[in-house]
Amino acid sequence: MNKEILKEIQLRRLKEIISHAYLNVPFYHEKFEKAKIKPEDIKTLDDLEKIPLTTKAEIQSTPLNYLVSRYVNLNNCDRSLTSGTTGMPLTIIIDRDYMDFQVALFARTYFEDGVKLWHKMMRIVDPLYLPKKGDWYQKIGLMKTKYVSLFEPIEKQFSIAKKYKPDILRGFSSQIALLAYHARENGEVLKPKIIFTSAEYLDKASRNLIESTFLSQLFDLYISTEFGLMAWECKAHSGYHTNIESVMIEFVKDGEPVTDGESGEIICTNLVNRAMPLIRYDLGDVGIPTEEECTCGSTLPLIRLVEGRTGDFLVTPDNRIISPTIFFPYPFNDVEGIKQFRIIQEKKDKLIIQLVADEDFKRNELALEKARKEIWKVFGENMNVEFQFLDKIKRDNERKYRKIVSKIPIHLT
Repeated sequence: MNKEILKEIQLRRLKEIISHAYLNVPFYHEKFEKAKIKPEDIKTLDDLEKIPLTTKAEIQSTPLNYLVSRYVNLNNCDRSLTSGTTGMPLTIIIDRDYMDFQVALFARTYFEDGVKLWHKMMRIVDPLYLPKKGDWYQKIGLMKTKYVSLFEPIEKQFSIAKKYKPDILRGFSSQIALLAYHARENGEVLKPKIIFTSAEYLDKASRNLIESTFLSQLFDLYISTEFGLMAWECKAHSGYHTNIESVMIEFVKDGEPVTDGESGEIICTNLVNRAMPLIRYDLGDVGIPTEEECTCGSTLPLIRLVEGRTGDFLVTPDNRIISPTIFFPYPFNDVEGIKQFRIIQEKKDKLIIQLVADEDFKRNELALEKARKEIWKVFGENMNVEFQFLDKIKRDNERKYRKIVSKIPIHLT
């Protein structure tokens, strides 16, 4: 599609979502009023800069009924919990139209990257989001998908994969790297045609390990719970194509837009989800905009990722290596009162759980014991678990926050 047409679509949807948020979402009506902004003030894409940023802390501290549209039917919506990779898990309400749009975006990405309708896929997922029933196309034998919980031991995950023989393998970046490490260490063979990684920043070492072990095409997807599939790698691997029909991505440094090729904080606006609009939301990642055209021929603009949601690998007392995604958002997914948390592995048999929580939670011994037992399910009961309550958890630097910190050197090579 022509670039200008894409921008026209983006602008039209931007105006619509801003008007909708102003009229129907109390949080944004108040934010716009305080900034003395009306929907009609947003005439161009650049005018979006007039609207103040929205932070995770703001969303977390605001009652949910203040964030969702007044007229949304929650019975027709999904409720998702963000991975909490910043240590601040959030509840996101997603409407049916947005979910359907995401299916279309994934289909486009899959087909652009070589997936065929008859390919079998295996996905390693958070068990919270295991589907209750298959999609319509799976019921008629297209793109059959097997879901495996990321909590299964890595040996069992690999055994299932060997038996299923997937054409497509998709999962958290660190989890796929662990599968590759297991294969290399044990002389095991798995031959998927295509691998999709997502949810965490894919570093070069992990990419090299996965590609050299499985000898497959690897495509990284830039995904978040708040905005779905935002960007994706094509066969040219020149960067990430952004889905500008569904999300508007800005790059900001010190409150100002960066120039082409300069790194900046990634600020996103959801153009489709009317149930719970997020406008100029600080995602916590860093990226680089580029005006370069991709050799694949796609007119979707490119971005590059510099750093993002990530964490250290952990190890159990019996020497099993554990992906940091185990704690996204476990073990606190059903617990109220936690504002932020960090996991620190001091020794092979000791985890420190740092928590910023309200007073009610601090007195909730049952919740702490439940969390300890959830951790033992993965690490075994020989793991000592210590809880520390703090007023604030410091960042490693001005931007970067690591929720998982290991002081035990672990290298997947």
